Amino acid sequence: MHEKGAMIDFNSELRGAAETDVISIAVIEANRAVSRKFGPLLEWLPALGADCCNSMPLAGMEAELASLAQGHRRNIALPGLRGLSLGLSEPVTVVIIWIEDKLHYLLIAMPDFSARQVELLLGSEHRGADCFVGARAHAAGPGPA
Repeated sequence: MHEKGAMIDFNSELRGAAETDVISIAVIEANRAVSRKFGPLLEWLPALGADCCNSMPLAGMEAELASLAQGHRRNIALPGLRGLSLGLSEPVTVVIIWIEDKLHYLLIAMPDFSARQVELLLGSEHRGADCFVGARAHAAGPGPA
């Protein structure tokens, strides 16, 4: 049991979360070069040293990242990101923040459970509509010969 007010060892806690695919973290330098990445949810980022905007989800976001670094934005959120070409079979949300005292960006990716829920609901609604259409067609009987 933890003492009230005890410090959390974020390094070990985040490492454990990343190892169970709950969170992935990347550090992007001010020049947009990928410096470090940890966890499978950000495997779509380019190789270390490459410009993060060379990845499909961040392509064309140079101005937004600069705006974030200049303090004009609080964060950049990319909800419901998915794509087999990215190696993502399930949706993830990516949040990018600027760490002023370290002069780098921090990307945090987590599974997007809301997007999954919407997909499940839409899928069951679609299946229900298919069943309804099929039942109506069956009830109507064969068409004219």
